[in-house]
Amino acid sequence: MTKIKVIYGSEWCGDCTRTKKYLDERGIPYAWIDTDSSAEGAKKIEELNKGGEEFQQ
Repeated sequence: MTKIKVIYGSEWCGDCTRTKKYLDERGIPYAWIDTDSSAEGAKKIEELNKGGEEFQQ
């Protein structure tokens, strides 16, 4: 089984909230970084998306 360590997301993102719910229901540990309230999280998303601010689906 894959271990999820960090999830970068936003409360307004439906995919993000569904993922959190899925993990919570199964007791799978993760760290949540809200990219709307964390400048560091937003910067990481931009790095991962090569300058883009949107989440990859």
